[in-house]
Parts: sequence; C-alpha cells; structure tokens
Amino acid sequence: MKWALITGASSGLGRALAVELARIDYALALVGKDQKRLEETIRLIPLPGRQHAKVIVADMTADHDVRELVKRCQRELAESNGPELLVNNAGATVSGPIEEIPFAEYERIGRLNFYAPVSLIQQALPQMKMARKGIIVNVSSGVARRGVPCEAPYCAAKAALTVFTESLRVEVAPFGIHVLLFSPGHISSRFADNRISYGSFYRKTIISKSNSPEWAARRCMRAIEKRKSSELLGLKAKVLLHFNYWCPSILDWLLGRWCAVKPNENAAREMSAA
Repeated sequence: MKWALITGASSGLGRALAVELARIDYALALVGKDQKRLEETIRLIPLPGRQHAKVIVADMTADHDVRELVKRCQRELAESNGPELLVNNAGATVSGPIEEIPFAEYERIGRLNFYAPVSLIQQALPQMKMARKGIIVNVSSGVARRGVPCEAPYCAAKAALTVFTESLRVEVAPFGIHVLLFSPGHISSRFADNRISYGSFYRKTIISKSNSPEWAARRCMRAIEKRKSSELLGLKAKVLLHFNYWCPSILDWLLGRWCAVKPNENAAREMSAA
C-alpha cells in the first residue's frame, strides 16, 4: 500500500492534507508534538481510511526525534517500502527585532523549518530512487522570496528551504521523483497563535481574508496531480513579490511604514557600560 508521511499534521494544512490523502487510499503517518490533536486529525478521516492512519509523536526541533523518523513511521505502518509521498509541513515563527531575538530561537526555527525537512528527505530518497517514483512537498512561504521586518528567522529558514528545493528538484528528476514547493499564503490555522514575540516593535494591522486549510489542501493536491514545480497562493504574497521585482526600494519604504522597530534603550545602555 502506498503511504504518506505528513509533518505538522495536528492542525491546519497538515490536517486537511491528511483527510484529502485518505480519500485516495493513502496510509498515513501523521507526525506532530501534540498526541491529542493528532488523534483529533485521525477522527476527521472517514472510514476505512482511518484504519490506515497512525499517530507519530515527535519534536521536529529535536535531532534524536527526526534522525530515524522515516524508519519509525515504516514500523508503525508495517510497511517495507519507503513513503511514496513526503510532506514537510511542520513550521513555526518568532517575531521581533533581529538583535532582540535570542540566538537559540534562530537555531530552533532553522531546525524546524529547514534542517528537519532536509533530514527527512535524506532518509526517504534512497528508497524513492530505488522505486524510481515518489513525491516530495516542501511547504514554504512568500516571505522566502522577500523578507519582511521582524520576521528574519522564519524568512531566512524558508528561503533556505526554497533554494534547497530548487536544487533537489533537478537532482531527483531523472529518478521519476516529483518535487513541489508549495506556499499556501494566509490560511486559518494555529500558526499565528503559536508565534512568540520578542523586543519592541509595532505593526499596523492589515485586515486580509484567510483561506481555509481545506481549500489550500485541495490546491496542493491539484498542483501534485499537474506535477507543478511550485505553487504560490494568496494575493498578498503575489503583490509582495511583484513589488519586489519592479520597485524594491518602494517596497522597502512600505514595509518600513507597516512595521517599525522601537529603540531598546536598556540594551544600548548595557552595551555602553560593558
């Protein structure tokens, strides 16, 4: 039976993709940190697909949880072959001025959004190449192509994943492996709720429509079926990239008006005293 490994399957896009994939007879290894929420995902999967879904609790920022994750999923699903579909969806962000975000947070965001996907791809590729088939979906963001203020760790990690995906796509094409870079735009999920903020900055509120995870999942499935190399959703992200191409200096000014950093006088005094 073909099977898929989905990280970040406890909510949002990962959960919606699990439901979509179960409908087309994929066995599922659903990976996340929260067992209760992963079990909620399984309950949303209609029978008989629910019988072929397993919960895998893992912290994608912990090397020991990630290193043998593909083999662990195989054991749980009793599968001898590797995954036919790998979805690197787990992600998180932090906000704040560059110097006020602890360096440990840069490392954590980098591990979750970039190094963990690289590790899973390395684990899955040997069997995919042997089978001469497979699909890898790396979930990125519009800010991977144009960074925004007070989101530097996330922008940098997703930029690394985006460029890595471009290299990967060319390398594995001769083996019949399809690679999709999927950027879902602003969707309704727990992503923003889990954001940690540091330091002093302010942003102007921009009211924009959030698309549903189910809609984004259907668009992702369609992109896979059409063997697209990339799919960028969301008008806001498309406008951002359009402005960045034609008039980057104007976009710098607009982003500076949207989000501005307040001076940290205490930190400056501490540095002067040192």
